[in-house]
Amino acid sequence: MKVSRRWCPQAAWASAGSISRSGLVHRTFWAVCFALVLGVAGSVQAQRVCRFPDYSAVDVLREESRLSAVAVSPDGQTCVTVGDRGVILRSADRGQTWALVESSTRARLDDVTVVSPDLWVAVGGFDDPVTGISRGVVLRSTDGGRSWARGIDGDLPRLGQVKFDAARRCLVADGRFSFADLTDRFESYDGGRQWQGAAGTAPEVHRSLPPAAKAPIVDGPADGVARASVTITGRHGDHGSVEQIAVGDHGRIWRRRVPSTAGETADGTIPDDDATAAGAWQAVRGDARRTAILVVTTDRIQTPWRLIASEVLQSGQRTAVLWWDQDSADRASNATERTADLDRFHDAVVQMGGVGLDYQPAAQPSDSADDVSHPEWINTWLRRHRPAVLVIDRRMLRSVRQAWLHAAVKAQVQRVVDYQYGTSGDTLMHAGALYPRLGVVAGDLQNDAWMTLGPDAAISAGTSGELNHLALRWLYDARGSMVPGESIASGLPLSSGYRIAAGLPTASRRDVQIAQARIGLTRKVEALLGLSETGDGDGAPVPSGRQSMQGTLKQQLDALVSQFDSDDRLAVLWRLYRRSTDALERSGPVRPVDPSESQRILLEQIASRFQSQSVGQWAALRSKVLAASQERSMLAATSLPAFLTETSDDRPRHSVEVVRSSPFQTDSVHPNEPQPAEQSIGGIDSPFQVERTRLKGKATLGTLGQFGEAVFPGARAGDVSAPSSKEPGAVDLQWEFHPWRLWLKRPGGCLDTDAHSDTSTESENMDAAIAGAPEPVLGGDSLSPGLQRLAMADRTNGWGELLTRATMVAPVAVTPTRPWLDGRLDDACWREATETRREGVRYRFASDDEFLFVAVVCGEATKIDAGGSAPVQASVSTGSADSAKRRDHDLSQRSHLELRLDVDGDLTTAYQIAMTADRHTFDGVDGMSGWQPTWFYASEADDSGVTFEIAIRRNDLQRDGETTDVWFAQVRWSQPGASHRDRLLPQPTDWVRLRWPVP
Repeated sequence: MKVSRRWCPQAAWASAGSISRSGLVHRTFWAVCFALVLGVAGSVQAQRVCRFPDYSAVDVLREESRLSAVAVSPDGQTCVTVGDRGVILRSADRGQTWALVESSTRARLDDVTVVSPDLWVAVGGFDDPVTGISRGVVLRSTDGGRSWARGIDGDLPRLGQVKFDAARRCLVADGRFSFADLTDRFESYDGGRQWQGAAGTAPEVHRSLPPAAKAPIVDGPADGVARASVTITGRHGDHGSVEQIAVGDHGRIWRRRVPSTAGETADGTIPDDDATAAGAWQAVRGDARRTAILVVTTDRIQTPWRLIASEVLQSGQRTAVLWWDQDSADRASNATERTADLDRFHDAVVQMGGVGLDYQPAAQPSDSADDVSHPEWINTWLRRHRPAVLVIDRRMLRSVRQAWLHAAVKAQVQRVVDYQYGTSGDTLMHAGALYPRLGVVAGDLQNDAWMTLGPDAAISAGTSGELNHLALRWLYDARGSMVPGESIASGLPLSSGYRIAAGLPTASRRDVQIAQARIGLTRKVEALLGLSETGDGDGAPVPSGRQSMQGTLKQQLDALVSQFDSDDRLAVLWRLYRRSTDALERSGPVRPVDPSESQRILLEQIASRFQSQSVGQWAALRSKVLAASQERSMLAATSLPAFLTETSDDRPRHSVEVVRSSPFQTDSVHPNEPQPAEQSIGGIDSPFQVERTRLKGKATLGTLGQFGEAVFPGARAGDVSAPSSKEPGAVDLQWEFHPWRLWLKRPGGCLDTDAHSDTSTESENMDAAIAGAPEPVLGGDSLSPGLQRLAMADRTNGWGELLTRATMVAPVAVTPTRPWLDGRLDDACWREATETRREGVRYRFASDDEFLFVAVVCGEATKIDAGGSAPVQASVSTGSADSAKRRDHDLSQRSHLELRLDVDGDLTTAYQIAMTADRHTFDGVDGMSGWQPTWFYASEADDSGVTFEIAIRRNDLQRDGETTDVWFAQVRWSQPGASHRDRLLPQPTDWVRLRWPVP
């Protein structure tokens, strides 16, 4: 019999019970309410629920959640405000007193509007864990805000704004872009029950940020942050005075009288110039509440998640987060993606119990770390929050970090602490620590936050040891010395307003025992999949799952996962999937189970257990893509034998072989140039004959050999059956119309069920379609109706441009003469090739029957000195095995050029070739180094950057019988620490489509 999370584990816990990760009392009441939510107009709608882990204490914290919008009835008597955790507050006396109203949702509500004294509409939404697909929430009240019910919102994306268009007699809502409706604007003509996409609209790229990221509108009387305000006109037409209501953080509400002479802006707020004409703000709700801790972070992934949850949910300190975005300039071109990142970041903070997120783009137009505007912004945020403790990111630019410290001391902040993932600090918080009050392991908090942050953060978070420890260091303390304690605010004389007023739930001893038991069960699963690298804690190695259990690997995993509580399974499976992905990319001891096998089985588990969620549908589709991938198939046909030459003693052992002969220099290219007497070094002959006198001091030429069979098994030919439909009438349009899914299922795509699809015909149709670019045109009869519809849209977040238009196409020039690989683009083939520019990198493609040629110019983004081609220090991964390698180096801590080639057009799997200017290289498939192609490159560095010339043998990119004319490429300059993993869901802005000439 399955045992619930309330069961107290005994000695035989592993064979008897379902283990809960959170360990807190499960609130089944809310789950039942969410499952029974029905649509209006007589039809039942499958609502998608915004779920929080049990430890998030949503029901306790809802009353003091951040308020983001407020509206008032036409008569000025009734006011309604909405915000995080589905909070709705209502006032029936012109904002003097407020009462909490049940909303039946935990999703964030971003806006509210009034249609009539009885009809009110609120909108918001949430993002699915892992995939980040947005879901809209619409609430309606037909009794003046006293009670609320869900509208038919199952097909809507996340909504941020709503208003009533009196002229057209309809509601208009703006939100995320919907590929199902090809718009980000939606209309309702029946009071918010049903919604449809507004025809002829397109996403506004430069739209202001959502309410969670907007700067505060007004300041409270002493401290506090107001997010929105509304003006109430005088009673019975009396315009002698008006009133204004402001709402903000910690559920605080202010009210003031405003003389009618004060000018008002379009949204009803009072400009700063007229502040003296307005009355003083009076707090009517939450006056004593304060921000105890302000965390300033520069990175979403490496935000101190376990610290935030500990301070709020275990110590009861009110905590807010500010994203000081040092890389905002790099994201300025994609405002839509940045907005989604901010929403998910905010949701993750709220999930950890925090107040919410503020956003500050730190990069200034001058791109100077010492810009004078930095102190101004710092003082503004300190004045708005007025925290007792400031926590800053140690990875922040030194000058900015010092500015924060000095401003905090001047603003009388009582304590300043910095943090960094690692082991250097005064206090360490380990990922394996168990929080007794929460009944949660610290690493689980971090993993849950990554899942909430969305697809890119979830896949790039990794499992490296550097994230196991969170190190804190005391920079300043008004008391003169560090006071150890459970909280970083321990020892400070803080008033009660800094602490959460309501009682937070506490895990029982039995709950803690269950959490500890879950850790042991997780270790068993890791050992079964060959992902365990340590013992069981007592010095003894964890036994292999194949030895300790009977049945196939899939059956064993299914039996173990079934012992976890249903609320914990997705988090556990996703954590294991990331571990298997990380194991694929890292060299190490031979594992009892191949990581690719573990990855495949884990995808099957996710797909079968979560069919009704987007993560399950993604896992099923990902499994099919991996099984059909040409790149993964080629990986299975290659191996990692030793190099064909010996390493000489007079050059670094970690360098790529340097040759003075090249297969690209022949008599037909330069017939007047003398041929070198010596054509090879170390016994490697090269068909690119380069004159010795042309080898300049900065230019290097590398060659990598071709090898034989693989030691890594590729994706199995077996297929994961697609998940069945969730419920009748519950089709997920946001997923069904996702461009990636439409592209994979196009005629000729890797998931096309028609085996006789003609890919060459589609390529010709697409090339003919883009001839008249940049106007949107159809891609021919071979494109599916969904893609044709996508092509007709004006702007679709880059997908239309990538798949059907010339603005994101890189032509491949056919050349009869091969280039000299010397790092100089003075060859005839490069003069004939068309240049493509992307993110500070310029590149061109050319080809003959045997090789694909790539010329790349990395400009100022490289930040390499004139002597950049000289050998640098060995990479971070050191040791005898790594230092002896002459290819497949660890480039994670080096600036390098990365070329990715997707030859089967799935936008998922790709060949990866990376190189530095000083002969460190890597080649593989999606980070796996088993693929060993034949390729050559030369580089030349100067003050302006580095120029690369690359030649790749085409037979190593596609085998006979696997040809396809739809190729995608990505060329980028990667800085140290950048992630090399492919995105969970592809982004069109990452790629360009290679256009091969039509014979």
